[in-house]
Amino acid sequence: MPHLPSEDRNHVINTRYNDDLPVSHDDWAQYWNVLSSACDVYIDREKVRHGLWKSYNAAAQMTQVKIKSERVLHALDHSPEHSLIMMAELEDIINYSVFAYRKIDGTV
Repeated sequence: MPHLPSEDRNHVINTRYNDDLPVSHDDWAQYWNVLSSACDVYIDREKVRHGLWKSYNAAAQMTQVKIKSERVLHALDHSPEHSLIMMAELEDIINYSVFAYRKIDGTV
């Protein structure tokens, strides 16, 4: 379930898009929808884990990216029909990448 109502998502998409961008409005909207979906996963997990990820360094976060990337590659090779599983792994990859980024830039 999205944590940001669709009208708010659309507002974010439309206020951040301009005609000078080298991508179409549709591509921009789809990009933001994927990021928003990953953010929804982050929020749901934080309800249970309460920032546990903050106790791990950037290398540990990137190890999780590697593991999840290998799972997606395996699924693509052997079970391409499991797109929902792959999409969930990709949302995790986005979040672990953000965690690593924040560890590296010192905002944690």
